[in-house]
This record gives sequence, C-alpha cells and structure tokens, in this order.
Amino acid sequence: MKVIKKTLIVLSFVASALFTFAQTPTNTKRVDVTRGNFLSVQAFDINHAIPEPPKDESLAASADLETVLRVQAMRTEEQIAWAKTVDKNSLYMYQSVLGDWFTKENTPITVALIRLVEQDTNGLSLRMKALYKRPRPPTVSSLVQPCVAVPFSGSYPSGHSFQAYARAAVLAEIFPDKRDALFLRAHEIAWGRIIAGVHFPTDIEGGRLFAEALMKEMLKNPQFIEQINKSRTEVAPFLVKKAA
Repeated sequence: MKVIKKTLIVLSFVASALFTFAQTPTNTKRVDVTRGNFLSVQAFDINHAIPEPPKDESLAASADLETVLRVQAMRTEEQIAWAKTVDKNSLYMYQSVLGDWFTKENTPITVALIRLVEQDTNGLSLRMKALYKRPRPPTVSSLVQPCVAVPFSGSYPSGHSFQAYARAAVLAEIFPDKRDALFLRAHEIAWGRIIAGVHFPTDIEGGRLFAEALMKEMLKNPQFIEQINKSRTEVAPFLVKKAA
C-alpha cells in the first residue's frame, strides 16, 4: 500500500525544512551510553550521529508544522487506518515485501536477531530523545489533531522511524534483492507517523539518519555478521520454494 501517494504535494515544504535541518551543526552535548548487543560504545557516539532538530520558530520548524497540517487536512480513512497500524510497530509490516511465510515460527533465528537490534534501537532512541527534548506536533500547535495516542517521549528523532529503517537495514542484509522494496516500506511506515500527527518530517529524517549510522557500526561487528549469515541460511529454503 502506497500511503504516501496523496502526500506528494507537500514535498516542497519538506524540502525547505530538510535543507535548513541538514545545515544545522551537530549537537556537542555528551550522553553516557551503555554497551548494546552489537555496538561498541567507543565507536558509536550518539551525540554526533545526526544533526540537531530545527530551532523553535525557524523556517525549518515552520515548514515542519505546515507539512503536518497539510497532511492532516487531506488524510483519508485508509491513511488513518495505516497510521494506526504503524502505531502498533509490528515487525511483520514487512510481510508485504518478503511474503506471508515470514513469521516467528518459520524464521526464529532472524526474528531473534531483529529483536536484539531493536533492544539497541530502543535504548539509543530514548537517550537521543532525552538529549533534544523536542515537543511533539500537538504540543506545538492546537491545530494538530492526532489520530493515535501521543507518546510522552520527545519528538526527535522518531523512534518508529529509527526502528523501521533499522529493521529494513537488517532485512536488506539478509534479502539483498529486496533492499529497495524494504526501504520503501520503511519510508511508508515512517510517513505513517506524520499522517498520525505525532511527528514532524525532520523527526523521521532524523530517525532514518540515526538508523544509517547504527547499521554502519553494526556491520563492523563480527558477531552481527555471523548472525546475518545464520539468518541467510535459515531463510534460504523458503526462497527456493518461492522460486520453484
């Protein structure tokens, strides 16, 4: 399902926001991070992984809010349903790309690997949110009408976006021929948070960049590579059946 189809007219607002966002210097604060499942504390510095969010009342912040309001004004019942699906944050939203056979029962090694990565993303996301403390759209403007429950955590970066892109990155290592489709799915999931009215565009872009930085470090870890190879072996029989 291409939930972003009716949001294309707002991309000019997003482009303005992201241009200013990309030029913002990275944060120089320091936050202690405990060791994750596949991360080296010394090698991965969350304090410099992504740019700062837009400053309050900046052009980028205004474009962010304008995009949320325009998406809200034209969202359909189908899009609202998608936003509620995304809110549940299920790994199996990628079944539409991989196939219905992608289940915990069929791929326990792969699911366990992704759960370990999720533990890392959850911990890092909470620390990053605490670092920036960005208010969510409904707090910034009473015109924003969310269609899902508004989390109490900060808005930047988007945890759902961070996790969606991190999951897609792991799955893309296991299913390289599905890479483009997996990342498109992650993009659709991330946009679901804008449709829901609980995140700004730069929040989900921050999540994407954060996941990119995370995967870059994980790919340096031999244990992570070993688990990826085990997952490739596990899914191989299903790929053979599909091809036959």
